[in-house]
Amino acid sequence: MSFLESFGGLALALLGGGLAAGLSCVGSAKGTGMAGEAAAGLMCEDPGKFGKAMILQVLPGTQGLYGTVVWFFSIYAIGLLNGNTDLSVMEGLRCFAACLPMALGGLLSAIAQGRVAASSINILVSISAILLLISNIFAFGINQYTQKKSAQYTDMQLLLQKESDTAAYYKMLLSQHESQRILIHDMKKHLQSLEILNSAKEYEKIDTYIHTLLQSSDLTESARVCDHHMLNVILSRYQRQCQEKHITFHTDIRSGVLRHLPDADLTAIFCNILDNALESASKTDHALIELNVHRKEHTPFAVITMINSCRTDPFTAHNHQLITSKKEPSSHGFGLKSVRRIVERYEGSMNLYYDEKDLLFHTIILLRQPYPSTPFS
Repeated sequence: MSFLESFGGLALALLGGGLAAGLSCVGSAKGTGMAGEAAAGLMCEDPGKFGKAMILQVLPGTQGLYGTVVWFFSIYAIGLLNGNTDLSVMEGLRCFAACLPMALGGLLSAIAQGRVAASSINILVSISAILLLISNIFAFGINQYTQKKSAQYTDMQLLLQKESDTAAYYKMLLSQHESQRILIHDMKKHLQSLEILNSAKEYEKIDTYIHTLLQSSDLTESARVCDHHMLNVILSRYQRQCQEKHITFHTDIRSGVLRHLPDADLTAIFCNILDNALESASKTDHALIELNVHRKEHTPFAVITMINSCRTDPFTAHNHQLITSKKEPSSHGFGLKSVRRIVERYEGSMNLYYDEKDLLFHTIILLRQPYPSTPFS
């Protein structure tokens, strides 16, 4: 007791208040530092979480505020603010004992609260990392999908350009065919000119004249498959290719059936299905391609049927999709997609099936046409 009296009651009371404020502030500093370290890592991952991290970091600092309030109330209770410095040892001990729970509780709870805040911030870091990973995966998927669609769109544009170029090429052949007919029509005049040169004994000029006629591209022989000029040029080309590959090629094109089709659509349909048929038939012995075009009676539909040799079933077993043999599988199917696009525009339909017994592939296309149809002029 004499030891405590040596301190005095006022000193004991001030020591209790000082410990309440000091230890609470020490605990707050420790807890805030722990939370701050965790928050620094979070800011590197996701700066957008600054507000939440700031709140969690401030929470351990409240213990220092509570300790300061207890210190203020302790000096108020002993009357120090009123100038009272006469305080017994018992009164000083009572004040010291009243402040001691806040001192120890503030110290320990601030550190514990700092650990909890740091754990919460670490959870935010994990959540942010997971969300960032998910967003990156989603962005990667969107990018891959966009690239795929962009590639498909580019391929379709190239296909449309190819169809346009092919149509222009066939128009050029048609013009050449017309020039040939004009040349044949003018043959009588050429013979008369040669007779005049012969009478004048201009043999060198005769030789040059004949050589010029023979070298003219207008004398190129062209077969007549049907009475539709553009379709005739297209089929003549494929007929020559079939002859070169020893493929039997039969056609039956009824007059006036496809008059309503523009040259570009006509080219896209027949070039695409004949390209596929020629590729398939060229892999088969004693192959054939048979093409028929007629009008379905009492309906406004033109019917295009094609049968070609096919050594194996071209459809996949699980989803009934055509198998590609192209070097670039990504460009597979655009020819048939182009045909389907045209068929849909004419309110028609396209059916494809394989006859395993006869090893034949069948293509059937229906196209709505003006009804009744008028013959070619």
